[in-house]
Amino acid sequence: DDILGSDTVSIKNGRLRVGPMEYSSICISRNSFMPAKSIDKLKEFIRSGGKVIWAADGKRSGTLPGAVFTTAEGLQKFIKPTARLASPDRFIRVCKRTLENGSVYFVTNEDTCRKNVIIEFSEDMPLVRLDPESGRCWVPKAAIRKPTSWEVPLEMDFAGSAVFIFTNDLLLVSEEPFAGKVALQTIMEGWTCSEACRYTIGSHRIEIDKKTNSEIFRTKPGDYRSLLGDSFSGDVVYEVNFFCTEPVAMKASSLDLGEVKYFCRAELNGQDLGRRIWRPFAFDIRGKLKKGNNFLRITVTNTLANQYITTKALDLWTRNQLGPYHARTLSFEKESIPSGLFGPVTVR
Repeated sequence: DDILGSDTVSIKNGRLRVGPMEYSSICISRNSFMPAKSIDKLKEFIRSGGKVIWAADGKRSGTLPGAVFTTAEGLQKFIKPTARLASPDRFIRVCKRTLENGSVYFVTNEDTCRKNVIIEFSEDMPLVRLDPESGRCWVPKAAIRKPTSWEVPLEMDFAGSAVFIFTNDLLLVSEEPFAGKVALQTIMEGWTCSEACRYTIGSHRIEIDKKTNSEIFRTKPGDYRSLLGDSFSGDVVYEVNFFCTEPVAMKASSLDLGEVKYFCRAELNGQDLGRRIWRPFAFDIRGKLKKGNNFLRITVTNTLANQYITTKALDLWTRNQLGPYHARTLSFEKESIPSGLFGPVTVR
């Protein structure tokens, strides 16, 4: 309704233009109310040659001459899938953008477990897969080109994603990254951890206390609350020196941190590997591991759940400061109390 009611939206030759995007079809879910301005804009859209498909299921607000009325189940008769899965899976989401020189697809796994799927794209142009973080792109070796489509097998963890580009443009492609599934070395011993920054809920605001000379604890991967307390919210630095043989250094492609709660930044031998906020907590270490001694630093940040659950300071906050959702969220904030680098930390 906000888009349809905006004066910046234009309609021409059966296309609804919103910024740089254009739509030739609009699908409406069942509803019991729609503003008159939205109805008028849809009527104009239909008169211009656009298609409106209304999945009413017996419920619709007003009349709309020229619209196609159907049920939610009947939508598949009118809508061409963005992509197809060999086995349907409601947790796999796909978004497509049509470009002047081809198409780009974003695929993601919204399930909490790993997914192995085969996805088919109705594209006949050459295919490359893009890593948005590094900018590298490559042709997936396992992809199968068919006369009018591509079939690509995908393995994605929770929140895992993939970007594919179909274009006739000549792109600079590199070798496909090695998946790094074979464990070469697990780093279990020699870890230390120390507090780097503490977030505390005060009487009026969240206070940040950065530490420069905090106590260093000898530890192993796991929950750090036994060292820093249940109320700790902030940054904890894990450090370890470990020895690496020449064969492992030569074959190493990724560093897998296993389980992290909840955000981390990794550095290997002084080089920044990057940041991760969900699984897989893995980093490309090709050419970064060396024969002999190596130094690894992992900075882990948990959430404010530990403070929310344990602090009494919020008792002094006004209702306006807390907002309407604070009391409701406390019940599931308890699920986020475990904190730290849980591992296992593995060179693959």
